[in-house]
Amino acid sequence: MEGFKKGKWSLDEDNILRAYIADHGEKKWFSIHKMTSLRRSGDSCQERWMKTLRPGLKKGAFTEEEKKSVMELHNQLGDNWAAISQKVPGRTNRDVRQFWKRKMRFDNSNIKFDSRPHFPTYEYTYEDPPQLPPGSYVCFFDEVARFMPLPPAEGPCPCFEGAFSLI
Repeated sequence: MEGFKKGKWSLDEDNILRAYIADHGEKKWFSIHKMTSLRRSGDSCQERWMKTLRPGLKKGAFTEEEKKSVMELHNQLGDNWAAISQKVPGRTNRDVRQFWKRKMRFDNSNIKFDSRPHFPTYEYTYEDPPQLPPGSYVCFFDEVARFMPLPPAEGPCPCFEGAFSLI
């Protein structure tokens, strides 16, 4: 036998798949090509049935109740679309995921993103430095400013050698 057919499904193929499911139920996907004239893989048939042809699938916009349900379930389950779709009847995980992505895109559409690299900006406030008594210095050690008396001329900075500046 040649390889399985890929690509777009025809109306005849959809009807053959519907008839097979009506007779045999949703099982034995791997042998469907042996029992019918379909030249599609079992995975392809199962996916077509579950995501497109299965009765009870809802098409079109989500209702307000479905939207609310998806929002609450997403807060509980995160991006687990399969688990969410099981709790939203008639919607596939793909439907739920696409709804969420569109919603997030719409919700964030008023935010403008600058694609250029940029650096954070900081607000600086200027304060006069503290008045130190003569003969004091500032030692920056461990990123903490310490105001210390000037060390003896013969000794290094007690915090870190050479890490002081005279004021």
